[in-house]
Amino acid sequence: MQLHETAEISQDLMDELKPRGLAPSWLQRMLGLGTTDPNQTRPDDMAKLTEYSRQNHPEVVQRVMADKPFLVRWPNKPLVAARVGVIAGKLLNRQYAR
Repeated sequence: MQLHETAEISQDLMDELKPRGLAPSWLQRMLGLGTTDPNQTRPDDMAKLTEYSRQNHPEVVQRVMADKPFLVRWPNKPLVAARVGVIAGKLLNRQYAR
């Protein structure tokens, strides 16, 4: 992902979590994020924020990721495509386990 794409996703996740009572400063302390500034989000911070959102607020991740056309080009990169496949498989298994 390019820096502006990471910043966009980070900002969108923070914006979607804020109305749920999760202030960026609280998320920074709880998740151990280096910053709450989307333009300075590091890959490990992005992973922490995305994973927290996926586990605790999956509707937020769905809403944020559904509006990202740049994610379509990820499958051109084999390792990213494999990772996305693993995550999709886990999400599908959870849906069927209910």
